[in-house]
Amino acid sequence: MVANWSTAIMEQVIGALKNEKISAGVLVAMVALAWWAHSWAEEEFVKKGEFSELQRTVNDGFESIEINDASQVIRDIKLELLITKATSGSNKELADLGDELSHAEAYKDCLVKRQPNCHHLKNVE
Repeated sequence: MVANWSTAIMEQVIGALKNEKISAGVLVAMVALAWWAHSWAEEEFVKKGEFSELQRTVNDGFESIEINDASQVIRDIKLELLITKATSGSNKELADLGDELSHAEAYKDCLVKRQPNCHHLKNVE
């Protein structure tokens, strides 16, 4: 039955292409099919849009985590620098901590400005 129905539709479509009169039933079926295809495409577009929004949210979340981690590293280095100064640490220790602090601040600044390749500024532990 489905084969007969699809054959009839195809005959009507070919007839319409040859400028023959198309039956009202086939025309209604074609309009319904076009409407369904349009609805399906709209639904797919919404799904892709939702996925893009989700991906942006996840990326923003990871960027926020990296910035918070960099801020924590800066706080830790500043605290260590204060402790080293208070305990009369050597000039070499103070200079090394100053270098670490400048690297951490440059890394955080790069993250905040969303520049590419910020990880090369991060000190290797």
